[in-house]
Amino acid sequence: MVASLYANIGDVGNTERFLATYVGLSPPEPLRDIHIKARIRALEPRTFPTHALTLLHDYETRGLPAPQQSYTRLITTLLSLRSSVAEAQAWDLFSHMRYVAHPNPDAYLYAVMITACASRVMAPQPARALDLFMEMTVDQRIVPTAAAYTATIYACARSGEKLYVGEAFRLAKEMLDGNRDAYGNPAFTPDRKTFRALLEGAKRIGDLAKVRWILAEIVALGLRVARGDVRNSVIVDEEIMMHVFHAYAAYRTPFIRASAPLVEKNGEASSHVETSVSADSNTTATANSDEAVEEESHLKLPTEYQTVHFTAILPQSHAEVMYETRALFARIVRTASPNEDPMLQAFSRVELTPRLLNAFLSVHYAHALFGESTQLYRTLFAEHKVEKNAWTPVEALERAAHAKRGPERVDSIKFAREVWAEWQPMEEAWWRREGQNEACVNARLVERVYVAMIRVLSRSGCTKEAIRLVRTFVDRYPPSMIKTPNAKPTLRSTRTVLVAPRPIVRMMSPTEVPDDTVPPLLTFPDLEVLHHNLVVIGDRESIGYIKYVCMSYQSALKKRKEAALRCKPVLKTPEDQDTEKSQERT
Repeated sequence: MVASLYANIGDVGNTERFLATYVGLSPPEPLRDIHIKARIRALEPRTFPTHALTLLHDYETRGLPAPQQSYTRLITTLLSLRSSVAEAQAWDLFSHMRYVAHPNPDAYLYAVMITACASRVMAPQPARALDLFMEMTVDQRIVPTAAAYTATIYACARSGEKLYVGEAFRLAKEMLDGNRDAYGNPAFTPDRKTFRALLEGAKRIGDLAKVRWILAEIVALGLRVARGDVRNSVIVDEEIMMHVFHAYAAYRTPFIRASAPLVEKNGEASSHVETSVSADSNTTATANSDEAVEEESHLKLPTEYQTVHFTAILPQSHAEVMYETRALFARIVRTASPNEDPMLQAFSRVELTPRLLNAFLSVHYAHALFGESTQLYRTLFAEHKVEKNAWTPVEALERAAHAKRGPERVDSIKFAREVWAEWQPMEEAWWRREGQNEACVNARLVERVYVAMIRVLSRSGCTKEAIRLVRTFVDRYPPSMIKTPNAKPTLRSTRTVLVAPRPIVRMMSPTEVPDDTVPPLLTFPDLEVLHHNLVVIGDRESIGYIKYVCMSYQSALKKRKEAALRCKPVLKTPEDQDTEKSQERT
């Protein structure tokens, strides 16, 4: 169809000319969908689809609701923007559609909305995801699809709560075992998205045993594909290994009593009997502790592949955690030849990306010595020719902010200055809005970097330099930037009307929509370490300045919240105002 060709390339003018010439003012449902699709395809990247939404509601006002496919297109477009306002509009459009046009969504739209419950912009909503899944399967009696199962599993896993993560694994078991045919073959086979969702949940609760089991299942599935037992293969990719490294970073090694140092009260033995009984155990514990530290300090990153066997027992020490992690990374960076065993090729398709290397570094921040972590930070990205992103200096500075007293803290200030020099060009490009923000800098990361650097300086005794850094932050991101919220789009108006070119029924109230456009700010918990040090040295002037900064940002944020709750939608043109007044009179 000619109109469909115009719509596919986003040619709105020719699409509307075709409809006006050959169809008239009442196009059938397929042509309404084509008209709306043309408006969506004409959008610039990451642009709010205002014109497409207005056209959709215009059709509703004329008694010609668009087909459900059009609502699905717009909801998918809104969710792809990764904005809190856009996601809230998507939920409102979903509830509005069920009220005015299509009360029963199809399986695909249910899966889309369940996926939206695992939002990265707003807080995950596992309870809502389970409600939608039960509504689809029980109330509407729609046969669940693999996409619906995976979306529900992911929403539960993203919550990070043990209750819902357990529900995610229960749903995965139901997905595989509850839909088998007479021969025992499952109706759904887990794909890459399913495994990613399960890894997401397991790593968030620190369950390394489940993560290792899932990784083994993925590798075993690849071996079965190589033998020809199954067709669908799940490739170990960069995101899967990122989750695995995060799980190792979150893992806490078990407490071993023999390795714990004995502390005597008041520097003297409480009794001769206790001293004699604990002498042998104390000697053994000290020897074990020294061996563990020495083993960790001499543990190097494997540069060549070596066969490593993972036992069923979880790592019992930091050294064992690092050994397993480095062995996995060695398999990733090693190039496997086509003639080798399929087991050796399981990690050959993992691409080295900034977030994968950041995840690998996070394991060192949690389990390795500080000197090894800093040395790896300096060499890892250059060795593999990967550019650092904004998360790299953020996590490095936060590790330096928790350095222990002694030589480690002395090294931390040197390392922090080095990392800060790498961060400044990234922040400068983001502040000036230069380029495409390839480093993925945002306001919250800016806060974390400054807070970490201020803590490093404060803990190292450089209070004057820390105060200068606070002044630099305030000069660049003054509290006055926070007071005024962004203008509310016309479609987000909450005025109660019966007919309007916007959703009449809403699912998200204004208080439930987070503001993801707040500029960087500082609060008292961020500057608490610096404040304590200033109190110790008695610098009253700097203490007063810190209090002023914290109260200024707090007051500005309060005014922003109040203004956001009472702000009115912005009407772009006088014609829009006349249209709204005429609709209110009718």
